[in-house]
Amino acid sequence: MPSLLPLKTLADYFDAGKRKYNSLVSASKKSKRFPKFKSRKNRELTQISSTDENPLLLTEEIWSMVFDHCSPFDLLKMRQVNRNFKKLVQRRLNSLIYFDVVKCDLNEILAENQLSDGEFYRHSKSNLLLHLGERSAIVVVDDRWSSRDVYTVWHAVQTFSPYAHCVTLDVQIAELIIAGLSTVKLSRWYAFECYVQAVGSTSGQELHMKCSKTVVAKNALFPKLRELTIRSFPSDLTCLSRLADYGVSPDSVYNINQIELVRLNIVEMPTSVSRLSSFTSIEASRTKRPQKHLRIFKRWIGADLLKERYAQQYSQ
Repeated sequence: MPSLLPLKTLADYFDAGKRKYNSLVSASKKSKRFPKFKSRKNRELTQISSTDENPLLLTEEIWSMVFDHCSPFDLLKMRQVNRNFKKLVQRRLNSLIYFDVVKCDLNEILAENQLSDGEFYRHSKSNLLLHLGERSAIVVVDDRWSSRDVYTVWHAVQTFSPYAHCVTLDVQIAELIIAGLSTVKLSRWYAFECYVQAVGSTSGQELHMKCSKTVVAKNALFPKLRELTIRSFPSDLTCLSRLADYGVSPDSVYNINQIELVRLNIVEMPTSVSRLSSFTSIEASRTKRPQKHLRIFKRWIGADLLKERYAQQYSQ
């Protein structure tokens, strides 16, 4: 601390413990406490103070180039630095059109000991990958997800949902979103999912989580949504019928008057492919009464009201 500052100011500084050094220097300059003929230390102090008062500002173009080399996680954290950074990041998010959430084996995309390949970046604490492009955002969660992963995915969905126009979800993610919008705690929902997997696919198809309370959302989770695609394997059709169990209507997800297409994509895939859960077997891949699950889902989604805006697609 420079000796040129008054003793009372020094005492106030140590007593308060939270005053910034540059604010003290600025206050000293404004009160003209510096001597007329300044020593070398005084000149250095004045130069530091002048730099603090008139910081070197970089243009938005330069900061945009800096953000180009940031990971998606660091880029999202930049919003907390200041208003200018938040505005620049917000501008990037506003340009998003596509949002895709996938549940699969992360090792198919990124090696276990690899943090990034330039396209996908690994979350530091959760089994999750994130890709953020100029027009798209992709979230990939491991098929052996944990309770922490569930909360991380839900937070990611809430982060990108205000900007997405075209959304593609694996059916397990769709159920997670509906559960997140309901009165059920996600930790309880995750415990239910683990129990369904433990009892096996055949018995688990008849298990449902009933919610006594109905949720009436003021705003849709995806306010700009135009096209929704739900992707499911035949073995996961039971998740479709469970969407009606949480007391959440489709209006809580999207605006019924704004949506242009709701597509159900049923993917026929060999059980040898690791995107099927590790609990899946040949017997488990055959869902009992698939038409029953589809009928419950179509009733919940309001297929009759959507009419030509609802499509059911089969692919391999």
